[in-house]
Amino acid sequence: MAILETWMKLTSVNDETLGVKLRISRAHASRLRRRKCLPSRELAKRLEAETKIPAEKFIFDERAA
Repeated sequence: MAILETWMKLTSVNDETLGVKLRISRAHASRLRRRKCLPSRELAKRLEAETKIPAEKFIFDERAA
């Protein structure tokens, strides 16, 4: 399971809520959660601020399929 998806399940955050917090669409949040796309550096930093997970984990762990 992708690190973002795991965090979202543990914190009960859904795609829509994450999208609002990160200033992205719900659809983009879903693609990030499912690892269909990778975040930009800027977005990875916003993810880090929100989740407290290092930005590098979102970019380099489990490449998008």
